[in-house]
Amino acid sequence: MSACLDIRDLSAVLPNGQRVLRSVSLSVQPGEVRALVGESGAGKTMIGKAVLGVLPSSVRIVEGDMLLEGEDLGKLQPKARRTLIGARTALIPQDPLTALNPS
Repeated sequence: MSACLDIRDLSAVLPNGQRVLRSVSLSVQPGEVRALVGESGAGKTMIGKAVLGVLPSSVRIVEGDMLLEGEDLGKLQPKARRTLIGARTALIPQDPLTALNPS
């Protein structure tokens, strides 16, 4: 069975060369639930933002692949990527009550 989400050796850096992600690999099979846990600053949010395509402009992916249902997210045009991600993924903010408060 192929993975719904397959991240292979993903690395990202800041302009000064500091790595914010170092060779991250993660695979999620259909029907499987995964949780990312770790210390503050470990890169959990960066991994999610990389998959969703919303990394800060200062962060650059330098190696690795991200496949969603077999589609290479790094090679998709922005509109196609948004369509695929919007139909297949969701982000739950760290503090949803604050993030989803319209006031």
